[in-house]
Amino acid sequence: MNPKEKFPLPVIEKVVKGFHGTKKEYAANSVFTHQFHKSHESDDWLGHGMYFWEDDPGRAIEWATFKYGEEAAVVEVSINLGRCLDLTVLSYTDYVRIAYEKYTEKMRNEGKDITNYEIDSHVLDCSVLNYLTSELFCVDTIRAPFDIGEPIYPGSYLHKGSHIQLVVLNESNLIGQVSLYFEA
Repeated sequence: MNPKEKFPLPVIEKVVKGFHGTKKEYAANSVFTHQFHKSHESDDWLGHGMYFWEDDPGRAIEWATFKYGEEAAVVEVSINLGRCLDLTVLSYTDYVRIAYEKYTEKMRNEGKDITNYEIDSHVLDCSVLNYLTSELFCVDTIRAPFDIGEPIYPGSYLHKGSHIQLVVLNESNLIGQVSLYFEA
């Protein structure tokens, strides 16, 4: 589908702080070039793009330190949400369900089996969101809540690792100065 034929999401006039956990060398490059590594893993929760924690440097530091140890770093940048697929908004979750239905129909028509996706691997979510952003909707960013980790206290539905994750698809939505926030 031609990008001009895709349905454009409404623009959200909101700027948030994004924190990106990475290696020291990549952080220095991001500060210098104003560019970020785009993730292309098959199990990216929200599809392929540049991942950030919204307004939560602590989560970025925790993740980067776990992943990179003494080479960990976190950079900060302002993000204009723009045409945002905001999964905290009920009607936008319907778009994802529709994309899932269209994607699975496409896979069936091509004779491909999607039942072999591993449970909890996020491969299906990644495939569906990549399909949605490449075939159906013009999207600059994806924003989603995640409730992960241990309950804050026994019996709680609140989790220690809860956070808002942002994926930036359009680099022009990264605005302002990129700055180093943390370095191990």
